Amino acid sequence: MNSQKIILYVSLAVSGVIMAVLGFQNPLTLLGVIAGGGAGFSGMMVYYRRLDQENARLQQQLNAYQEYGQVEQQLPRLQNSYSDLVTQNQQLEEQHQQTTDNLAQINEQIAGKRERLRQLNQSLEDSEQRRETQQQTLNNLEERIASLNQDYPNLSDQEALQREIQELRSNRSGLQGEIQSLQQHTEQKQERLQQLETQLETQQNEFNQQQQQQVELAGDIRQKQSQQQSLTEEIEQLQQQKEELNQITTDLEFLRVNYDRLDAERQEHENRIEELRPEIERL
Repeated sequence: MNSQKIILYVSLAVSGVIMAVLGFQNPLTLLGVIAGGGAGFSGMMVYYRRLDQENARLQQQLNAYQEYGQVEQQLPRLQNSYSDLVTQNQQLEEQHQQTTDNLAQINEQIAGKRERLRQLNQSLEDSEQRRETQQQTLNNLEERIASLNQDYPNLSDQEALQREIQELRSNRSGLQGEIQSLQQHTEQKQERLQQLETQLETQQNEFNQQQQQQVELAGDIRQKQSQQQSLTEEIEQLQQQKEELNQITTDLEFLRVNYDRLDAERQEHENRIEELRPEIERL
């Protein structure tokens, strides 16, 4: 009899929730089931199994809610990383554009210097041709003077011949001065030509370096764009998880409200059991 009462008291301690789960509205009906022996214990076992299942489900949702908190912390960091990546990508694109502009400017300068080199080479060729022409004229004058002196050895004192010879000598002196001036001008142009070739080589090297930098920047931009795309997909996944977890949070709130309601009903049933305790003692 005592053991039966102990079982009865233990059963009544959880009777409120048992009634809610098994659908009993009247405590006397529940008492009848418990007094029935095996059928009552079977109902309790069904309740405990369902309670364990519900507890496991709630625990899973609680874990998901905790995961939601981690997502909430992780999402701003990813969004900041995404913003930084966008800024870096914009900076790389600006550098790429600046490098492209520099390449165009250097290429234009190289084309201008090549044109100047062509003109200078043409001028050198013209000067060399003029020098050769003047040198040939000078040689002809020298030959004519020598021929006159040889053909007219006794006419060297004649005034007309002297004037012609003097004029030829003056022309020769002028031609020699012009040839010397052309020679100096040619040397200056050759020096300038060498300087231009050196500058052209330097700018060509700079052009090659800028071109290589442009290729590297293009590769960096593609890499950053790929990282940006991956980060965008990750953020979208986290946003989707956030929406799912928001729904779970709503479900948890609904379950909490139901739990509070059931707990209030349990308390009410326990109070009713206390009121029925004298009747139980008489069983």
